[in-house]
Amino acid sequence: MGNTYTTELPSANRIFKSSVFTMLYSDPKEALQLYNAVNGTEYKDPELLEINTLEYPICIRL
Repeated sequence: MGNTYTTELPSANRIFKSSVFTMLYSDPKEALQLYNAVNGTEYKDPELLEINTLEYPICIRL
């Protein structure tokens, strides 16, 4: 039988990850690019975006 190796992954710092995401996508050009990629659209004018950011988002798990 072979050796079994296990690696413990570090836990994610959700606040840091959230703030990086918020910082990156607060730029309308970047947010529009993400929106187009996710939705398969080709919108061009980032000035038409309205960016709303929740300060304390709520996450509900069932």
